[in-house]
This record gives sequence, C-alpha cells and structure tokens, in this order.
Amino acid sequence: MAATERKLFGTDGVRGEAGTFLSAELATALGRAVTTELDAQRPVIWNIGALAVSGHPKALELFRRVLRASTAIPGAFSPIRYRDHYLADGAISSNTPIQVAVKKGATRLIILPTGHACANQAPPVGAVANAMHALTLLIARQLVNELEALGPDIEYFVVPPLCPLVGSPYDFSRTADHIERAIRSTDAWLTQHGLQQGKIPHEMRLHSH
Repeated sequence: MAATERKLFGTDGVRGEAGTFLSAELATALGRAVTTELDAQRPVIWNIGALAVSGHPKALELFRRVLRASTAIPGAFSPIRYRDHYLADGAISSNTPIQVAVKKGATRLIILPTGHACANQAPPVGAVANAMHALTLLIARQLVNELEALGPDIEYFVVPPLCPLVGSPYDFSRTADHIERAIRSTDAWLTQHGLQQGKIPHEMRLHSH
C-alpha cells in the first residue's frame, strides 16, 4: 500500500516544525526514540544522541525523520518511509518504553505520562476522534500493566497526568492551557516529595468523573 493511501492528514506541518526546531544540539541532548515498524509490527529503537554526533552528512535529516515518525499516529498521519520500511508512532508497540530503558541498564525511572481524556461529557465526534480516544485508553492501561510487572530492583516515579482532562488527542486548541496546568500540577507534585514516592498515581488508572 502506498504511503499516500495510509493517511488521513499529511505530515507537512510536522515536517516544517522539525526543520525549524530540531537541531544537532537537541539531538545530542536526547537519548533514544521509539518508532514502530508497521510491516514487521515491532518497535524500532533509535539512538538519536549517537546519531547526532556520528558525523554522517545525513545524520540530522535522519534524526528529523525519526522524530516525525515517532509522532505519526496511525489513521491521523501518514507513516514515514525509511528505506523499505514504514515507521509510525512508537505508542503502537511501546508508548512508554519502560522495558527498553530497563534492558539498557536503567534502575531508576521517571515517567511523564500524557494521560487520557477522563472528563468528556459525551463521546468524541467522528471516527478518528473515537479511534484516538480508544488508543489513549489502551496506552494508559498498557503503562499501568508494565509498571506493575517491574521487579523490586527497579525504582520508578510517575508524574501524575492532568486530571480532569477533556478534549481530543489531536485537538491542539487547548495546548497552552494544558501546558500551564501541567506546570502547576508538576510543581505541586515535586513540592509534595513526589520523587520519593514510587507509586502509580490514581490518575493513571481508568476512571471517569
């Protein structure tokens, strides 16, 4: 299937943002990114920090492509082609790559989940909105399952996501408000010694208002 047949919205806007804001300096500061290879249905882990300092003439372009692929939500954005593979959002196979971090030797994890719309007064309107909402619920459940399966030798701290939360995952009209709320709630969590309390916040579990 051609890439143009796999999308609802294009990635031109994301491509523009990537070209504006993503630099070699930013790539070096970041660690790894996760995408999903759609054909093989498996996660693909990218060491973008190492890529940035590799000296390869196309390293920055590949870094930007990987970041675009990692945000290519199926059904909303087209996958990104790399060689003979199609890459999409890592959330499909590993939204919060906990096991990736553990396998790389991490023993202390700090997790920043995005949460899910828990306070909508009515179901989302439209097929895409409903599919996206369902995906966020699955992702939230997947994260809780992965955290509960961790061994006692792994410390983890989860920043509580926004709650109550309304809207759609692809409705960006509330972005500024969400950012401001997230700053306040995270500051409060830190003040309350959140980094000393290894537990799954109730906001992560499926609930309603």
